[in-house]
Amino acid sequence: MLLRAAEWIKNSKPEETVIVYHAGCGDGIASAALLLRTYQSIFGELPKAIAASPNRLSKFNIKSNYIIFADIAADAWYDFVLKLAEGSKILVLDHHTLAKDLNPFGILHVNTQFVSDLPGTHFPGAKLVYDVCSKLIDCSNFDWLAAIGIVNDLAGEFWKPFLDSVFEHWPELGAKSYGFESKIGYLASVLNASQDARRGEEKALDLCLKAERPADILEQKLPEARYLIKIMSARKAELDYYVQNWKKIAVIHPKEKLVWLYLKPKYKIASSVATVLAQKHPDQLFVVLNEEADRIKISFRQTKALIDCSWLAQTAAEQFGGRGGGHPEAAGAAISPKHLDAFKEKVLELVRAKLSKKAA
Repeated sequence: MLLRAAEWIKNSKPEETVIVYHAGCGDGIASAALLLRTYQSIFGELPKAIAASPNRLSKFNIKSNYIIFADIAADAWYDFVLKLAEGSKILVLDHHTLAKDLNPFGILHVNTQFVSDLPGTHFPGAKLVYDVCSKLIDCSNFDWLAAIGIVNDLAGEFWKPFLDSVFEHWPELGAKSYGFESKIGYLASVLNASQDARRGEEKALDLCLKAERPADILEQKLPEARYLIKIMSARKAELDYYVQNWKKIAVIHPKEKLVWLYLKPKYKIASSVATVLAQKHPDQLFVVLNEEADRIKISFRQTKALIDCSWLAQTAAEQFGGRGGGHPEAAGAAISPKHLDAFKEKVLELVRAKLSKKAA
């Protein structure tokens, strides 16, 4: 299947290709950068790249003969994607929980579930893209981009041999470490800062294409690096505040180990707050909410996955006309603010029912 995906890319035309990737996500940005570098190597030119929010995919007007969805669960929007497939050739490279196999519908759908025994949460999109592109070109000088995706999605412990080779390849990455405390994690945080920057994803992609090695970012040799690192520092200060003071604003259901946090941050850090807290308190199910424009965005996190966050996000959000999904340990959803109280009641009901069933 990886070879088929590589052939798909080889037979496409860059001037007629659009890459749609996960906006504001280190894994999604790294995935897009790997694809762009591959096109540059093969064809000498770049296709268009569009950053898209997974919860608003159908809002985008995507018209092209060739479309690649990278690190986006396009199958969760299969009606929209099948409509696109009527006039476009489509390749999906994704690792999120499978909603529907699109291969029977003339779409080349490569989900990590089809090529590996590792669950998708441990096989990030950038590593999948790296494996596909390696069938076409020597990607060894881009291995640090795949490493960013791995660490960004907290999968470092499952890819130690690969990450070890990246550390050996690039001495500026320092001591071997497999989480966000590493310099690879620092690079991931730089890319994640793009969601709070004007034309941030564009700047982050430019940075990944211009950087010849990790040091170009770590040492701020490029203007895009200096710009994003400044924003990253401000984001970190706000993130640290919420991580240190979360109990002061939390609504906690001790029996269910369910924690609600409603944030009003200056920066788009709600997802990161949920991730950090879930790592520190692996038994707790964190549901972090923040309002953006006309919707409530929700991040679900539970490191031990006692409750399947993807199932919970999808099931609860769909009750109120929203969308949700992701991984068992980490998922997201979006709903209208008018449904917030009922949504919270539904989540609590679903959690209680699931825990009761497990106890029986």
